[in-house]
Amino acid sequence: MKNHASGTKIHIREITSLLIVGKSATFAGSGRINRQPGSFTVTVTDEGEPGRNDRFSISISGGPTEEGTLRSGNIKIHKIKCGERDGDDNGHDDDNDDEDD
Repeated sequence: MKNHASGTKIHIREITSLLIVGKSATFAGSGRINRQPGSFTVTVTDEGEPGRNDRFSISISGGPTEEGTLRSGNIKIHKIKCGERDGDDNGHDDDNDDEDD
C-alpha cells in the first residue's frame, strides 16, 4: 500500500484483528512502514451505493491518522448471519436449534 501524497509505503505482513460493527469495519496488523517494523489500523465505512460517500482512515505507528472520502471505488461491508456457513465452523451453532453442540 502506498500513500501517493506522502510517499509512505506499507507492506502488510499480518492482519491481527478484524471488527465489523454496522456499516464499518476496522482491521489492524503489522508489517513494514518505509522499511521499518510498524503497525497500522484501518477503518472503512460503507455509506451506501455506489460508494460516493464511503470513508477510509489509516493510522500508522509513528505517523498521523489520515482519512477522507473515497475519490473512486466502492467499500462493501458483507455480513454473515449466524447459522450461515462461513467455512470455519468456529463460534457458530449451525444446526439452528437452541442447544450448544
